[in-house]
Amino acid sequence: MNKIIINIFWTGGWDSTFRILDLLILKEKIVQPIYIIDSNRNSTKCEISAMTKIKQKLYEQHPKTKNLILPTIFREIHDIQMNNTITTSFQNILKSKFLGDQYEYLARFSAESKLAPIELCVHKDDVAHDILAPYILKIERDSDPYFKINDIFKKTWEYSIFKYFNFPIFNISKLEMDAIAKENNFGNLMEMTWFCHNPHSDGTPCGLCSPCGYAMMEGLGRRIPYLRRTKNYITYFKPKKYFIGFIQKDPTIFNSIKKLFHFTYR
Repeated sequence: MNKIIINIFWTGGWDSTFRILDLLILKEKIVQPIYIIDSNRNSTKCEISAMTKIKQKLYEQHPKTKNLILPTIFREIHDIQMNNTITTSFQNILKSKFLGDQYEYLARFSAESKLAPIELCVHKDDVAHDILAPYILKIERDSDPYFKINDIFKKTWEYSIFKYFNFPIFNISKLEMDAIAKENNFGNLMEMTWFCHNPHSDGTPCGLCSPCGYAMMEGLGRRIPYLRRTKNYITYFKPKKYFIGFIQKDPTIFNSIKKLFHFTYR
């Protein structure tokens, strides 16, 4: 067994959970999960609960993994030290591109903790993927290649933010992860992941927040209640060319709409 410890940010979400299960079940690597607590986000309890339940089920189905996953490191977002270089770089990127604020505080944590490189699960459909693509270099490592920002870009704002991370699933989509998980018999664990930022009181996804929108766009709309996602496909994808394209990724909704309006998509 490889004794190298893989540090990885885990949120209980689809992408980071896929990578953790890939490392534990398929590659038998030692994993150090890291979770940054944002007490202002309504989904925090759901994310922590999802991680707990996933681990419990994982240990039942794959007992050997209990010795491979280390206790999760928890850190409050407000306790992370300030870093003017990282914050200034992030603000400069925002002048011309959209980038989620999590990348700023994850970089600050990584700089402070000295745990870098830490795996960050940016994937093929991610908004950050397009920003990173021009700067990325593929690194071959046994049977587990990964991507990182190329050192030739040291003078860029992007390098200041992303130099702390490895990107192990940079070239994989959510649907590809879904197929790999099912093929290797951990698809049920993936269905236990959490993604919505504003869950309803009954514990189901809202369908309106950005992660819910991305889930629909990336072909995982099935994870949102039927009526809620039917309404919200229309909300998100009003232009017909986008609406049809994304609806087609959700067979349940697509077939229902075809029956309702008696049309055949060509």
